[in-house]
Amino acid sequence: MMDRNSRLRAGWTAAVLFVCVWNGRVVDAQAAPVEEFFCESIAGVAVVGWVNQGPYGSIRVYLDGELQSELSGTQEMYTEFGLSGGTQQLCIEPVDLAGVALVQTCCDVYSTPPPENLVCAALDATTAHLTWDNPADYSVIMPLVDGIPYPTYLTSSPDTEVTITGLSPEPHTICLLALPTGSIIPHYVVACCTFVSPGGPTILSGGACEPVPGTTQVDVSWENDHFSATIAAVIDGVLVQTAPGTISSFTTAPLGPGAHTICVQSIDGMGTVVEERCCDVTFDAAPQPSVSCVTLPGTTRMSASWVSDPSYDWIDVSIDGVLAATLPGTVTTYLSSELGGGAHELCIEAYTWEDISIGVDCCELSVVGTGPGLTCETVTGTTAVELEWLPIALFDSIQICVDDFVIATLAGGATSYTTPPLGSGSHSVCIKGLGASAVVLAEACCTTGEPVVELDITCAPVAGSRITVTWLPHPSYDTIEIRVDGVAISTEPGSTSSFTTPQLAPGPHLVCVIAIDATGAALDQDCCGGAVPLPGGPGNLSCATLDGFPAAFLTWSNPGVYDSVGIYVDGVEWLTIDGSLETIAIQNLTAGEHTICLEARGPSGFVFGVACCDVTIVDTAVGLFIRGDCDQDLGLDSDDVAWILQSLLPSGDQLACADACDVNDDGKVDIRDAMDLVRGLFTDNSAPPAPFPGCGVDPTVDRLDCETPSTCP
Repeated sequence: MMDRNSRLRAGWTAAVLFVCVWNGRVVDAQAAPVEEFFCESIAGVAVVGWVNQGPYGSIRVYLDGELQSELSGTQEMYTEFGLSGGTQQLCIEPVDLAGVALVQTCCDVYSTPPPENLVCAALDATTAHLTWDNPADYSVIMPLVDGIPYPTYLTSSPDTEVTITGLSPEPHTICLLALPTGSIIPHYVVACCTFVSPGGPTILSGGACEPVPGTTQVDVSWENDHFSATIAAVIDGVLVQTAPGTISSFTTAPLGPGAHTICVQSIDGMGTVVEERCCDVTFDAAPQPSVSCVTLPGTTRMSASWVSDPSYDWIDVSIDGVLAATLPGTVTTYLSSELGGGAHELCIEAYTWEDISIGVDCCELSVVGTGPGLTCETVTGTTAVELEWLPIALFDSIQICVDDFVIATLAGGATSYTTPPLGSGSHSVCIKGLGASAVVLAEACCTTGEPVVELDITCAPVAGSRITVTWLPHPSYDTIEIRVDGVAISTEPGSTSSFTTPQLAPGPHLVCVIAIDATGAALDQDCCGGAVPLPGGPGNLSCATLDGFPAAFLTWSNPGVYDSVGIYVDGVEWLTIDGSLETIAIQNLTAGEHTICLEARGPSGFVFGVACCDVTIVDTAVGLFIRGDCDQDLGLDSDDVAWILQSLLPSGDQLACADACDVNDDGKVDIRDAMDLVRGLFTDNSAPPAPFPGCGVDPTVDRLDCETPSTCP
């Protein structure tokens, strides 16, 4: 008696020989520009080969007169997959280097059609009644439930119905595996349908939608009563997320004010939505900002106040139409700098996380200044300026400012000052009388020198938590100094007209540009404000493990730009990764329960937020195999194809490692796995999914397992 391996090789070697046996009928081959044309078809796949008499520019392939593909001029083989049932004509047509089509060489290919009009009707929660039509004669018709043979076998073509009992009350994929009568080389045709149990357990139960306080986000959760291949989230009719069927919660992005419908769909392995649960949430519109203003006594400064709201993310403050500051949404007051006498308008504009303006409110005040009688005279032959003013006993000290820079601080009783040389161009020279706690009580200014073209700068936030500033250049500018929040960060050539800052910490920033002439004197200065928003912590964190694999697989989304992300396991820092990553596998975990946290970091280690999840690592000593190594001899060959085909027959033995035989990693073992392995071994050298070529565990979640692991080194 032969052993099982010998019996398999003797009975099924023909299943892999179709790639080298050619007996197709050649049609219209007179004067064809190719030789040794051969053609064969099996199980819905046709293969043609030839010898070129070129050179050719390209080779076209036609199926029943329709162009299927245009190959390179050196190609001498073509494979057509997914033939429909019946006889079809497959032709190749060389095209010469001038683009002229030459004589076609054709052959007839035949594919046995699968059973037609297959219907899976539910008789009750655990019983399916299958009906179909037979367009061809079959010697065996075998039902498969989720890729597993059902213990009732139909043996002749006249049979067109069967009842399958004992199903679990959940969706199933049921297929008919039909062997055509008289087939010399064993091949199968397949038809499938989906069985959905009536009155079975709810796929999604215990669902809840909870708005996240202070935001327009929603925490959505549910329970999975049984296996789903995929979970999809649909918001207001738009698909926003898909995830493995094992997840049971997610948090939406900010939805904004108004009514929203959030749905969670359970999708089976055939891509069918088998259940959907929805909830409705409504977010009220945020209140409009309302600002009030007063003048700070003894100054020309305006003090503004307003009421904040949790929906405010940041607030822009503008004075007389010019942006003066960008503040966090929780701030409720603002004190301006000295504005000088006259009427002034202060406005605040509130924004949401979605960069949407909630509204604007303004207030107006007329301010009366109390200047100290300043006079300015340029010192003859220099660019220095001599200042004189009336003494005022109210001042504790006096500041001298040139072009908004403080160049000296004098005693409160001083009445004159001479500046150092200021350089060419126009300059604004001011004195500020300061009271207690450096409060500006009065200010007076004068302008000296000839005017130079103003910088007129603008600021715009850009990706990467940076700010780009632009200005107008002028021939008198020798160098340009860039300051951020009062700190000089760069010196550029005078011809420069734009600059992008390095990455900045979240929050408001003041960027100033100073034009300097050849003598080192400042000709002009202008500033503008820009804000870098807080990105928040990682969102939508999902943690998964695989039995027999000492690792946790994490995915998340980054709502902003991070410098780095710290990974902590059970409170101990495990590693630090690049801030742009949104997935990682944490390996070498010990068996047991672990808490894994992500810490999003910005410049100088600033922490934007933390997200955590819990995982359980089970025994890591089982489940190792090589994908496609069905007979577990640590190699892929025709014996593995024979093992797969044998397992699908009524007399087939139970597979010791079904995961290894699942060549295409679709969660079941069927005729497609045998065809994919044949194609990889003898046609296109394609490799199966991981684990391959070395040993490993299945990286995807399915119902197959490896009860007898491979003898992996």
